[in-house]
Amino acid sequence: MSSHRPVHTGHELSRARAHEGARGDRAPTPSGQTLHELMPGLQFPATREAILDCARRQNVERHLMAQLERLPDQPYPDAIDIARALSQFG
Repeated sequence: MSSHRPVHTGHELSRARAHEGARGDRAPTPSGQTLHELMPGLQFPATREAILDCARRQNVERHLMAQLERLPDQPYPDAIDIARALSQFG
């Protein structure tokens, strides 16, 4: 009686990660609606500092905080403008 053990070639991992697409493990850019939902109470127009303060108060996920910290220091008329700025980091 022989026992059959699967041989792992590493290909399994690449197949499992295939759903991540070309972006790999980078988080997708949030939409304006998502930002609005994640940071309720953010008043517009919002400065970079106001956005970061609100994100900290709401304990947004680390990957989103890292993206927000890269925002240029300028006023943002609405959440869609924040999302547009974040999309530039692609």
